[in-house]
This record gives sequence, structure tokens and C-alpha cells, in this order.
Amino acid sequence: MCFSKLSVLLLASIFFIIEGQAQETDLLRGKLLDEQTGEPVVFATIRIKGTTVGVITNEDGGFLLPMDFWSNKDTLLLNSMGYNKMELPLKTLSPFDINLVKMSPNIFQLNETVVKGNKKRRPSASQIVKYAVSSISKNYPLKAFGLIGYYRDYQDKNREYVNLNEAIIEVRDLGFQTKNNFASDFLLYSNVKNEDFEVDSLLAKPYDYDSQSKIIPSATMFNSGGNEFFTLIIHDAIRNNKDKSFSFIHNMETEFINNHKFKIVKNTVYNDQPVYEISIRYHKNGYVAKGKIFVNMNNFAIHRLDYSLFIQELMGTSSDNSGADNKNLKNSEDNGLVYQIITEYRPDKDQKMFLNYISFRNKFIFKRPPSFKATKFVIDLDDECFKITLNRPPRDLEKIKNKNFTLLYKEEQLPIKNVKFENDSLRFWVYPDRSVKKFQSSYEELFTETDSLRISKFKYGFNGIQDSLGNILDKSSNENLQQYREFFVQEVVTEISGMPNEEASFMKTDLPLFSSRQPIYPDERKRKFWMNTPLQTTKD
Repeated sequence: MCFSKLSVLLLASIFFIIEGQAQETDLLRGKLLDEQTGEPVVFATIRIKGTTVGVITNEDGGFLLPMDFWSNKDTLLLNSMGYNKMELPLKTLSPFDINLVKMSPNIFQLNETVVKGNKKRRPSASQIVKYAVSSISKNYPLKAFGLIGYYRDYQDKNREYVNLNEAIIEVRDLGFQTKNNFASDFLLYSNVKNEDFEVDSLLAKPYDYDSQSKIIPSATMFNSGGNEFFTLIIHDAIRNNKDKSFSFIHNMETEFINNHKFKIVKNTVYNDQPVYEISIRYHKNGYVAKGKIFVNMNNFAIHRLDYSLFIQELMGTSSDNSGADNKNLKNSEDNGLVYQIITEYRPDKDQKMFLNYISFRNKFIFKRPPSFKATKFVIDLDDECFKITLNRPPRDLEKIKNKNFTLLYKEEQLPIKNVKFENDSLRFWVYPDRSVKKFQSSYEELFTETDSLRISKFKYGFNGIQDSLGNILDKSSNENLQQYREFFVQEVVTEISGMPNEEASFMKTDLPLFSSRQPIYPDERKRKFWMNTPLQTTKD
């Protein structure tokens, strides 16, 4: 994504087991809720004890697990920022019902003696962020590693999922010793265009700034061949901390620290570890950035980074807060949001931090083509008139007059003598008034056969002509929507083995994820992973 004078790098649950749709009896369904408020616990981590396999809860707190785990009497490990971690034996859950699981918020309090004893030496918010960024090479894996997870992209139209695409993907990262993850390899285990949700092929088209048919306000999206997964994965500012990221984080070691204001909001916990919750603020050149960064108090590892960019003049009072709250932002109707990126990392058994999930959404405006339109326009040299064909008949045919048509030549409006409709009501002839001497030369140019007609200087339009459904002839409509891309890690592979024999097995990042030319990687391990498809609505 790139801004003028800115830069940003943007080069009911349903459940699918790979290679086949699961039956309802194969599902263990649950919903994770806050014990005190009853609100969903969003993006919580649920792991199978003793393994690295797990799932991330959806926005309604819902999650799905293969029944094999229940049959094996496995135990779940549940974890979320600001909550007490908990263990839950799967045998206590019903295999038939939606299980409501409640997590208790953690009320974090520092030991009073520690607070007093370290009062003068407690680092400021800016110092904490500096320590955290400088400690990335210590806290994150330098050697190559793999991430296997559930990916989805979709559009939010009036709080409904549209064009939901899903996949299981493996990321093979060369490690944090490299500058960025652009050179990572990706293996596509499975992909599904989910037709249980609305499909709108027009919305799925790439961004088009030439025709302005699909744009991000005040920004430009580079599509990387239309591969939304690659667009998502390169927007991990923590992984790409040594390189240019998105506006206005850019390089975390320099611009992020120097250009933002930081403030300690409170202390919280993650996996029973004390964590600083620090707000982020940026305000310059008509843009406002807000967010939060969560830093471990003990080793300064960055657990989570939430970052949202707004157009200041479009912001409403609903977004005037110190941090980016995902739910509040989504419920705000007029907050000038350009995009929001949420990235969370979690430690493995050796306390190295690996990606847990990344979510990237941006607003976009789509110009919906007119449903009632002119399909053909002809300049008839013999009859000296303009013949126009419509895709459907207009209503109130008898009420359509000369004033409902506009003819322009060389930016001057031509007078109309009369309009004549054919019997099918789909075709009509528009006759200009040849008696007006002022336009005689224009008529001669238009109705004289030459090698090069002056058609480029001619324009026509309609005024208030409607079809039986009330659609206005040749009038497009603008729709405000949101594009989501999300990747939820289900397993971390700390030692990569069994590399594909041929480079052709890797995902092609310059092609859309669902292109027929994308190779599907034949790996038996794919049966371990599943698609945690969301509910068929995003409404509250």
C-alpha cells in the first residue's frame, strides 16, 4: 500500500477436514466466553496438551476440533492475553452440543515491595519498546522454522461474510537471521472456495485505480499478482523488523521508535507471564495511527502488536481512544479507518517466540456497475440520429421526454428534436435538432463518413430514467466494504525436514492463491490440520 508522500509495503459453524467435508459427528464444537461479561474471547489460543497442534478462536469465540482428540481423551490448554490460562479435559465436553467454556480474567497486581524497591529504576514506555525491539534477535528463532496453519480471506459486506476462501498452508521461513520473510517458501496443502457463503465475483477482482472501480481510500494496494496470503504474510512488522514495513511503523528499529508516542496503559498477563500493555500513538500529515504493543516484563519479548491507521478528517469520536480495540473499531461506522493489522506471537517450550496469528483488514470502496444500462450505442449516418440499446425496458415509457437525455459534442450540449422508441422498448433513437444553425458544423462532423469519426469528443447521458425495480439507467453505486486476510498457526515446526524435491511444489506468490496453476503439495501430514470455518454471519 502506498500513500502520497507516504510509503507502506503492500506489494452455525462449518468445518472442513482436508480432502473432504466432515460430518457433524466428526466435530467437537465450543465457544469461549469471558466468565464475568459473557463476551466472546476472541483469538484465544487452544492447544492439545503435549502437542504443538491447536486452533485459534473466531470472532464469536467459537472453535472446532476433530473428534479424534475427544476420543483420545486429550486435554485442552487455553490461553489468551489478560486471562488466566486453564486446562480443560476434553472428556468433560459434549460431542453433540455447542460447549460454552468460560475463562476468568486475570487481575494483575505487582508485588508492592517490588514496586517500591524498583520505583526509580522502572523503565519508561519508550525504553521498554526499545528494549523489546533490540531483543528480537534474542527472543525469536534465528534458524529456519516452519508454520502450518489455517488461512482465510473474505470480505465483510454489511456484517456478512462474502467470498470466503480457505486454505491450509505451510510457511518455511529461513529464520530471523534474514532481513525479512519475503524469500520464504510456502506449501499449499489444500484450498477451498467456500460456496456456503455469498459469492460475488465482481468484489473479488483486483484493485483498479485507473478506473477507480475498486480502491482503498488514500492508499494504493499492490496486489502481488492477487495472492492475498502473500500480501498478509509480508505485513508482519515483527518478523520484518529490519526492513521497511507498512506506514507508519516502517523500520521498527528507527521510524517506529522515533515517530511514535508510547504510554504504559496497565500490566496484564499472557500464559501466566507478566506483560506490559503499552499504547501507541502517531499523528502527522492528516493521518492518525493508534495501537497497542504487549511486551513481556521478564525478557522483553513482543507478544502482540495491534496497529490501526486512520484518516484524521474522517475519524469519528468513537475512535478517539488511546489504543486500538478490534471489536470497537469494527463496530464504529465512521472512524476513517484505512487498515488494521494485529500480530501475535507465543513462546515455545524453549521460550522462543513464534507467530500465533496475524490478521490484516482494510477498508475499500467498490463501484458497483449499473444493473440497468445501455449495452450498445450507434451513430446512424443515414438517419442522422443516435441509436441506443438497453439491457431491459424502462418503466413509464410514456413519461420519458427529451429532457431525460443529454448529448454533448466538444463539451457543448446538442439540442434534441425528439426521441423514438422501438416496439420492444429496449431500443430508442435520439434525433438532434438540425434546425439550430449554431451546431451545423458539429452535425456535419458527426454524420459524415470519414476514416476517423469524432466519436472521442462525443458523450451521452441519461437523466432519471428507471427500470421497473427503480434502478437508474447507467448509474453505478459505491459500496463501502472491508477486506480481511487471516492466518492462524496450528503447528510450529522448529526443525524443517523433508523439503520438496522440486521447486515446482512451492506456492507461486505471483499468482492468486486459488489459481488453477497453484500446486497442491501432497503431504500425508495434511490430515492433521483442519479449517476452522466461521459462522455464516459477522453480526453481533
